[in-house]
Amino acid sequence: VGNVEGDTSMIKEIPFGTVIEGKKVFAGVAITAWARIYEDYDDPSVTPEHRAALFPMVLMMQRWDGAAGFVGGLLDVGKSLAEQAVKEAGEEADFKVEADELTPLVSHEAERIVAHLFRCPLSCDDSSVVDVDALKDTIACAASAEHAVAEGNAFWAHLADYGRGAGWERLRNSNCLSTAVAEELDSVRAWMYANAPEGAYKGP
Repeated sequence: VGNVEGDTSMIKEIPFGTVIEGKKVFAGVAITAWARIYEDYDDPSVTPEHRAALFPMVLMMQRWDGAAGFVGGLLDVGKSLAEQAVKEAGEEADFKVEADELTPLVSHEAERIVAHLFRCPLSCDDSSVVDVDALKDTIACAASAEHAVAEGNAFWAHLADYGRGAGWERLRNSNCLSTAVAEELDSVRAWMYANAPEGAYKGP
């Protein structure tokens, strides 16, 4: 799960699928969703606008080593990037997906690793608008995944900017993110907002 910790050198974006001799290869998947997460939230301070809005979410893993990253792992011999991402999604999050359902999103090169990230909507359609129960069910399934706990635990990360440093800004600037994950988050969030459904939360 995640990339290789301790690699804090300059990270650069490269063409998706690039293989660089001598460097480890990571294949991961960003499982995304839009949901009205505050629609039935029992808090009178939540505004009607917040209750009606769709918020961007992405499934991430809190790793065994304390770092946070995406569902994924180092490439096994003989596997394609997509096959590895599918394997890791099942082992770490009990998320069933086929290789042809994954869409390449971004690749980054760091000092010791090349990281490739696919994207996949939680729902069957690419808009990935779901209800809160679907988000909760995903976490429940992930808790029973084959490699759950031992390798880490899944959680839904908020990609919305809630203002005053909360939400996106705090996540993006966290010092607990694994190698290239901050840069990958930039790509995930940019893609989601570029393809946002009607009613998407835009910010404070």
